[in-house]
Amino acid sequence: MDDLFLNEQIPYENGASIKVVGVGGAGGNAVANMISANVGNVDYIAVNTDAQALRKSGANTCILISKLGLGAGGRPEKGKEYALEAIDEIRNSIKDADMVFITAGMGGGTGTGASPVIAAAAKSQGALTIAVVSTPDSMLGEEKVNIAQDGLKELMNHVDSYIVVPNDGMQQAGHKLTYKQALKMADDVLRQSIQGICEIASGSGHINIDFADIRTAMEHQGKAVMGIGTASGENRAKQAFENALKNPLLLDTSIKGAHGVLYNISGHEDDLLMDEVAEITKLVREYVGEGGKTLIKQGILYDNRTDGTISVTIVATGINNTKSHENLTKVDEIKKAKPTGAVVTSMQDKLKKISKEDRNLQGISSRLNEDYFEIPTYLRKQND
Repeated sequence: MDDLFLNEQIPYENGASIKVVGVGGAGGNAVANMISANVGNVDYIAVNTDAQALRKSGANTCILISKLGLGAGGRPEKGKEYALEAIDEIRNSIKDADMVFITAGMGGGTGTGASPVIAAAAKSQGALTIAVVSTPDSMLGEEKVNIAQDGLKELMNHVDSYIVVPNDGMQQAGHKLTYKQALKMADDVLRQSIQGICEIASGSGHINIDFADIRTAMEHQGKAVMGIGTASGENRAKQAFENALKNPLLLDTSIKGAHGVLYNISGHEDDLLMDEVAEITKLVREYVGEGGKTLIKQGILYDNRTDGTISVTIVATGINNTKSHENLTKVDEIKKAKPTGAVVTSMQDKLKKISKEDRNLQGISSRLNEDYFEIPTYLRKQND
């Protein structure tokens, strides 16, 4: 999966105040990943019961919610208890925020137990509250999966929208990855999910989506999905759009009939053509439908480092929880002929071809603290 760097820094001095709260081990990893990727001008907060992991997060604000600092022992009830004990500090850290992201891994103790408490605090203070969480690989056992499901159900009650990144999906898309590479990939998917929405909300583009529209699209809407597609060469606009729909972040969920669709188009200012923007706009509206019930908003961002590549980020909210294969079916209908000479980088194809020279892993490796992502540390944090 190609990294989505729509802008090196995200200025929002005159826009929305955005805070990202990483909860537990996986949430801390996501925060560290975003900081390493130079997603700037976002306030980062790390919340953990593990003092050692907290020190490595790199967040602006670190909140240790356990006096002993030894973790929650894989028990969500302890994570919830510790978060409630530190609720005043948590509320103070997110006050005055327009948008709060809660990112965590479901299935452990801290992320599963503390995330709903933090989300409730954010919503009570008027922030648009969005959760971006991962769920465990089924190979970790039924008990962990059940804990994750129960935690997600609780979290859903306290957020406006939520995006779920299933680690099973990462396994299916990247079955030839080493275990360590797969862990980094899962962390990077969490980062890109948040970054994609931050880019849309930041007001840093040539054509921006108003924060009021973002709130309308995402407030009280429940399940959301997003896709990121890139392409270069002939027919790159259509290919990037199709790749976004095939993106494993959407899995097999249809976005047709969504309450809101926010999409961002990114390319070099010297070669992003008006015809390409018009083509993507037409495809989005054809795909979603023009029934008048879906809020559709477009942003355009110039990225002069793209070197002939165009990127499309799609965020759809108010999604029906019933999965379908409508996305891939519609993509096949859109295709009339395969492009020649196109260099396509869909996330799933990229993962299947991944190697040490792959652009994505190069980007990740250059930005991450390798020691922080050693496998023993990660396995220890699964219980947090």
